[in-house]
Amino acid sequence: MANLTEESLMSLFIRMYYNETSISSGTAFIVTSSSGYFLITNRQNITGRNSETNKPFFPTGAIPKWRYIITG
Repeated sequence: MANLTEESLMSLFIRMYYNETSISSGTAFIVTSSSGYFLITNRQNITGRNSETNKPFFPTGAIPKWRYIITG
C-alpha cells in the first residue's frame, strides 16, 4: 500500500504545451510507494482529448507534447 506523505496531500498545478504554446492546465499529485514516485492526474491532461469522444480539446487538434509541474 502507498504511504501518504505531506507531498501526496498537496495538489500540483500542471500546464500542458504543444511546442511553445500553452494549450491547457490542470492539477496532479504525487504518490510514493516502494516502487517509486508516481504522478497522478486525469487522462485528459496527458492525452489532450475528451474521454467520451476522443476528440482533441484544442481547436487546432493540438495534443500535449510537453507537461510542466509548477510547485509552490
